[in-house]
Amino acid sequence: MIKNRILRSFKSVWGLLLWFLLLLVLAFSWVFFTNSGSSFVLNRAMPTIGAEMGTIRGSIMQGLKIDLFKLENEAMRIEADNVEIAVRWRDLWRSKAHVSLFAVEELRVELLQRQTEAEATTSSPFNLPELPLEVLIDKIRLDRF
Repeated sequence: MIKNRILRSFKSVWGLLLWFLLLLVLAFSWVFFTNSGSSFVLNRAMPTIGAEMGTIRGSIMQGLKIDLFKLENEAMRIEADNVEIAVRWRDLWRSKAHVSLFAVEELRVELLQRQTEAEATTSSPFNLPELPLEVLIDKIRLDRF
């Protein structure tokens, strides 16, 4: 009897929509609230920007601990050991990016391209563009640089 109800719910448009919505909520929950989902998404997304991550513990919504982070492009190489980040996602509703903790045990930065002095004097100074939200950082910790 229960099996027949489930099968009938697939036959109607509203039933299909409800099942699709349920699968969407479950996928969202898996990605943002579980270690395996957060690791899966981050390990797939980071190579698109030239970065890679080591072991990831925690979840996107509840805070991440990353044992190794590497980012390399034509201008620089960054390596960070034991990165910890926690974000208060609720504050995005109030147009605030609120990072409660950003900690790095050891950070190594290597600049690969160097500007000549002539290029440095002719270029205009860097101006940070206006952000559509306010950025708040409660605690930053860098043990070794």
